[in-house]
Amino acid sequence: MSAAATLSPKIEALEAKWRQGKSAAGDVKPRLMRTCLQQAASAPAEAMVYLRKAYRLQPEDAQVVLRYGQALQESSNLDSTKHL
Repeated sequence: MSAAATLSPKIEALEAKWRQGKSAAGDVKPRLMRTCLQQAASAPAEAMVYLRKAYRLQPEDAQVVLRYGQALQESSNLDSTKHL
């Protein structure tokens, strides 16, 4: 999945709610992050897109940092891994 590709419908729906002001960022960000982690687990070929998005949403979340860091290491992207 490229960065320009469509994300899952669930993620798009949550983002639309947030953009339209129907939900506060504090409510939507954790839900989006959890959904991104679920999508990364269920779609390994697209995992980096979802993990990167989860990290941008909740960079302080330990599970996000761990999974994103592991994925970066597995992809031999050690420079990015060092910045986590």
